[in-house]
Amino acid sequence: MNGIKVLYWKYQEAQLTPDEFNQYMNTISLNNANGVQQIIKTQENSDGNLMSVMEAIADLYDTFAQ
Repeated sequence: MNGIKVLYWKYQEAQLTPDEFNQYMNTISLNNANGVQQIIKTQENSDGNLMSVMEAIADLYDTFAQ
């Protein structure tokens, strides 16, 4: 394009035996599972923090409502 290089995609390719492919897929699956577990743990922590804030607001409301 007018002397400008444009990269549309880039990838790596490898030839694997079925056993190598299965081992690779197991590794990828484990990495994804660990990532999902981390996301869940982070969300649980966030939910707990939000619940604490909501409880504190409710306590303040009760205090001022009396």
